Amino acid sequence: MKKFRSSVARATIVLFLVGVFTVPIAAAQTYDMNDSDLVSAPKEVGDRFNVSDFNTIFNILKNLIFYSSSNVLYFDNSNTVGFGDSSPDGTLKVDIEGKVGATEYCDEDGANCTAAADLGGGGVGTFVGKTTATTDGSVSSGGFTGYAAANDMCNTEYSGSHLCSTDEIMGTIFSSDLSSFSDWTGTSWVNTGASKYALTTVHVDDCQGWEYGDTTTHRGNFWSFNTSTGGVGGVTACNLALSLACCE
Repeated sequence: MKKFRSSVARATIVLFLVGVFTVPIAAAQTYDMNDSDLVSAPKEVGDRFNVSDFNTIFNILKNLIFYSSSNVLYFDNSNTVGFGDSSPDGTLKVDIEGKVGATEYCDEDGANCTAAADLGGGGVGTFVGKTTATTDGSVSSGGFTGYAAANDMCNTEYSGSHLCSTDEIMGTIFSSDLSSFSDWTGTSWVNTGASKYALTTVHVDDCQGWEYGDTTTHRGNFWSFNTSTGGVGGVTACNLALSLACCE
């Protein structure tokens, strides 16, 4: 049985798996490894050793908590893994304190993968800015009218974007640093969809699908932006000239 002891505050073991895997570990801990586990045992901190199987090294490291300035990687006895979290919640097998990025997301068998860009329920996005041009509730752009015209106005100024829905505005408030948006000020049109008002004489229906610019029978929704509070939504007559809030 060979023993390897870390004697510095933040030691590093460098493992050869497919490439090089570096793990910060807590100081002054001893790890027992069988000769059969290692092709060549390390002699000191920073030495390298080869392993033939990832499960071997996983079993060696399991039940240890590794530290840098905060918990980086955690394994417990039930094969639970925490990244930035030493106490994975509930029955989670993997608990990550932070954002997760990937090009594709798949089912448990590694099949039925979906590109990250295709997630979000068909057009759900994040605020990217407001149009420089303003328009009343009768929108026309690029040969289009209505919703298609509103999306065209956004896409012309912010490629790949569309007119934001109120859900997208709320999602941006919940997930983003609003101070990072230079355009998170003023008031802009936003989508809400079908009529929200019970009285049949006045319909809150995106100014009749952005094809109505008068003051009598239809209304549109706007968002007044505020970086401190997120802002507030409201309803107004369709003759007002407002910019469009654009999301991608």
